[in-house]
Amino acid sequence: MLRSNHCHPNTFQASNPALKTENDVENRLQALAAKDGIRVKEFFIDFDKLRKGTCGEAAFRTCLGTLNINLTEAEIQTLIDRYLVPNVPGMINYAAFLNKLNAVFSDEMNPSATIAGVKA
Repeated sequence: MLRSNHCHPNTFQASNPALKTENDVENRLQALAAKDGIRVKEFFIDFDKLRKGTCGEAAFRTCLGTLNINLTEAEIQTLIDRYLVPNVPGMINYAAFLNKLNAVFSDEMNPSATIAGVKA
């Protein structure tokens, strides 16, 4: 199947401000990690003594705060809602969050393009 080079706006995302905010926040965090070489995982390890890839909501908020990026309460809540562990109140799957952030370092993504895209 041939792909068109013409880009169409994602109307679903545009009609849902929470998705736009969520992607914006994750893109900003990816750019920060790529630009400054921040190993975001290191911020979460101390809160996960059993190394299960989860931490409490307060710990997640603390870790986001230590990244030194200005996030609004709505942006933080969007991330918390997205990465909540199902059926475990108050627990956040930070491993899935890290996988999303670390995707910027994969072969498919270009860290320089991610940084440039956030600056634009």
